[in-house]
Amino acid sequence: MSARTEPLSETSMFSSSERNRRSAKRFRPSVQCSHRNNRTNEQCTADGFMECVHCDKICCLMHITQHQDELKQIRDRLVEEASDTYLTLSEMQVTDTREELQENLVLWKKQMYKKIERIHQQLLNDIEQSFIKVNSEFESKKKNLIHDFEESISTKLERLSLKYDFYPHELDDLKLSLTEMYTRIRDARTSIISIDFGNGNPCLFDDESLDDDNHIEPPKIIIQNKPDIERILNESYLRQFQLDIENSSSHVPIFYDASAKHLLVCNYENNTLELYNHEERIGGGFWPKDSSLINCIKWCSCLNTFLVLCAQSLFALNCSQQPFNIHVIKQVTPIDGNPMKYLTLNNDLMLIKHGSGIFIDKYSLKTMELLKRWQKTDFYSNDDNSLEIHRLEFSSNFYLVMNVEINDELNVLDLFILPTLQHIRRLENSYLVLYLPLNNYWIIKRINEVNRQDLCLLDQNGLVTRLSIHESENIIGMRFFGKQYFLVLRQIENSSLQMQLFHIDKF
Repeated sequence: MSARTEPLSETSMFSSSERNRRSAKRFRPSVQCSHRNNRTNEQCTADGFMECVHCDKICCLMHITQHQDELKQIRDRLVEEASDTYLTLSEMQVTDTREELQENLVLWKKQMYKKIERIHQQLLNDIEQSFIKVNSEFESKKKNLIHDFEESISTKLERLSLKYDFYPHELDDLKLSLTEMYTRIRDARTSIISIDFGNGNPCLFDDESLDDDNHIEPPKIIIQNKPDIERILNESYLRQFQLDIENSSSHVPIFYDASAKHLLVCNYENNTLELYNHEERIGGGFWPKDSSLINCIKWCSCLNTFLVLCAQSLFALNCSQQPFNIHVIKQVTPIDGNPMKYLTLNNDLMLIKHGSGIFIDKYSLKTMELLKRWQKTDFYSNDDNSLEIHRLEFSSNFYLVMNVEINDELNVLDLFILPTLQHIRRLENSYLVLYLPLNNYWIIKRINEVNRQDLCLLDQNGLVTRLSIHESENIIGMRFFGKQYFLVLRQIENSSLQMQLFHIDKF
């Protein structure tokens, strides 16, 4: 009898030991609760009641319940985010810009009818074929994205939705998959169709300014891809120039521009010019016009010289030799005491802003003849002097972009079409950094929901894409420095400006 009961006794002892071991792991009344207050970092003084089966965290009854609720809330948020992501994915469509492009072609046809009748129909066909190509590529990308979503994310969602207990790493895995899917969705919207009118774009001119001697090249229908700015600027820069400043404000005005060989920089604080090549500082340190504060600098490829705008005069500056050869352009003068504040160039045209934008003049760079004068009310019919135009740029595709401040607090970016001055778009809390002529994109800065500055790409259809660039908040400007270099200006607090040179291998 005792021989048979002995094994039973061993089994009974083992089961009791196992139960005690499991109980000891789950209930540890002698251990203090490990929960800490998020604000004060003070640890809970209650005895630990239970150990979390997922992360071995021992908490009192109240905090173990709170801990589990927090994990469930994270899961619920991820499930909701996944649902929104799938909805966005399922509703994605390629932007159909055919109607807008065809309207532009009709305008161009009316202005240059005799010269383009032969190629007009071919261009319409090119638009259709380009759209078919873009749409086909897009639908293929979309199909692959939907397939990958169903294969990976949907499976994880179904598994998590059926579980009551789940591990944090499962939530992290789902979150990572959603982030990767969002990036792929964003990259799928990269190709757009555009018309490249080239240097002969008649929409930049008034009808009376055209003559029979103008060489007009036919426009081209092109498919544009998003420029790879992120890859370029997240790589190491080739070299860096530093300009020391002394200023107590958070922003120091800096005026600069670059030709293929030279970078000309003016520090607003001491009103002096500094000259750099691709390797080093090579001259400057002065501005001979002592009574003329510099308001803007632009490189003019049409005249092969830098243009330096002051309040009362426009100067042409040849920096190929020192001392600089500087002469005043007498045809350009202020209006009714309003100082000249900004200039922008495109091909052989120049726009000059007077005062807060009360007047905007258009000049021919070949003759320095005044071609057109607009008033602020031509752009903003209901202007009540609460609106100030700070900066304006226009592209070869006859888009005019203005940085505008309203009531001294709201910064907006307004897009117009020249010469009709049609207002086509407004972006709030935004301002222009650089126009990319090869891609018809603008680089802009936008203030996000947490009042931080995002560097973004804006295409001509109004789509804004946030750029993921390291330390983009301190970027205050960008320029092309010849065909192989890209210049980025960063303000380091209020003590210095860093000018970083990046190599461009492909845009």
